Amino acid sequence: MLRFSKFIDHSGDIQQLRESELQYRQLVELSPDTIAVHQEGKFVYINPAGLKLLHANHEEELIGKSIFDIVHPDYRDLAQQRVHQSYFEHKINELAKEKFITLDGQVIDVEVITSPISFRGKPATQVIVRDITERLRLEEDLRQSHQRMQRILTKARIGTALVDVEGGRLLGTDSTLQQILGYSEEELLYKTFSELTYPEDTRKNLDLYEELLEGKREHYHMEKRYIRKDGSIIWGDLTVSLVNENPPSIMAMVKDITERKLAEQQLREAQELWQQISTLDGLTGIANRRYFDEKLESEWENSIRNSTSLSLLLIDIDYFKAYNDTYGHLGGDKCLRKVAKTLKETLKKPSDLACRYGGEEFVIILPDTDGEGARGIAENIRMAIEQLKIPHKQSKVSDHVTVCVGYATKKPNSFMRIKDFIYQSDQALYMAKEEGRNRIKGFA
Repeated sequence: MLRFSKFIDHSGDIQQLRESELQYRQLVELSPDTIAVHQEGKFVYINPAGLKLLHANHEEELIGKSIFDIVHPDYRDLAQQRVHQSYFEHKINELAKEKFITLDGQVIDVEVITSPISFRGKPATQVIVRDITERLRLEEDLRQSHQRMQRILTKARIGTALVDVEGGRLLGTDSTLQQILGYSEEELLYKTFSELTYPEDTRKNLDLYEELLEGKREHYHMEKRYIRKDGSIIWGDLTVSLVNENPPSIMAMVKDITERKLAEQQLREAQELWQQISTLDGLTGIANRRYFDEKLESEWENSIRNSTSLSLLLIDIDYFKAYNDTYGHLGGDKCLRKVAKTLKETLKKPSDLACRYGGEEFVIILPDTDGEGARGIAENIRMAIEQLKIPHKQSKVSDHVTVCVGYATKKPNSFMRIKDFIYQSDQALYMAKEEGRNRIKGFA
């Protein structure tokens, strides 16, 4: 059991100390971040998230091994320096970026923070690690997209044309515009800008053109699509001005912005991917704890405003630690994905939300759902998981994977607290476990 000196209250009783240590251990075990402890440079503890990060199936693959075995050679000097500061200077080291090597040889980017602790009565160092490999990849993609946009803007060329006021026919074009559109000068003399414009952009262009001729504006600017001679579609940045000569004419300037538009699209897609990663659980693909906290607060306020019921379901896989011990962490991950998929498919309303709460626990938010509705959904979930028939040899209640579901229903008001709502759901889940598991309990 992890024993950290900051939790020791010498004036308190032993029972309270044990309960504090147990609660802390549960937090460490369920943490999505790697938490490890080492003494004299060797692992003495690592949580399940750490095993997964380093591609280990069991603690025995790491316990007793040198921590420097997993540190990339380029970062070992830094790691040794931080270990020395922790052991001999009792210093909490600030967050640092390093590279680790997993047991199967993969190099990963991580953020690491270390602090001195007491473990089993001896000095030790606690290490908290977060995998930032994917985040750095996205940042690099965004950086490259930005650089690509800058190169495009630097190399941009502008094509020009003189246009007849009455019919919109091209009177003259320069070589840059001819290259942009893929036509020769002679071919363009028989064209109008409307003929070259992508159909969906024609109406807006004509409206602005008419305002220009009516004197309502001196010039106009728009981004529009053009159809090249070879049939391909390009984007142009168009600026049109009235030339007051006798006879009057129109000067049009076109800059090819196709590459910029493609870069913007790629940038939007990268940003959307980053937003998705920040709100979804990486393993199961459903909403993560962070998004759950935001959504529950939002739905709580909606329920107060509309005087509607709000229900919350907490789901825990029965004897999941025994499942992991039997089938390994890869088998456990596969089980978690199946359960998450089933939870999502069982929900019917678009407003219902399934999230991974931590470890083998899941949570479901049910807006505008009373106690009877919550109970029905809870039972549907319990039966749906049972019907998956996922083998579980070490379960004490079934030959297959089962779940407990605790639910609570409230009609929130400004005097209630969200944390009490969550606590009530958690108490219901605890009751379901105490009464034998593979069952539901709730407060409505």
